Amino acid sequence: MNRPEDEHSLQDKTEPPAARAQKAKMGRGFVFFLAAFAIAAFCLYLFIAVYGVSTSQ
Repeated sequence: MNRPEDEHSLQDKTEPPAARAQKAKMGRGFVFFLAAFAIAAFCLYLFIAVYGVSTSQ
C-alpha cells in the first residue's frame, strides 16, 4: 500500500514564492496572448465573410 507522502503530486511547491509568482504572471500573459490572437483571427474571418457577401452580386 502506498503512503500519502510517497504519492506523486503535480508540484511540491519547492520553489520560492517569487519564482511561483513570476510563473503565474507568465502563464496569465500567455493566456491573454492566445485570447488576443483568437479575437484577431475571428475579426479577420468576419471581415472576409462581410467582404465576400458585399461583393458577390
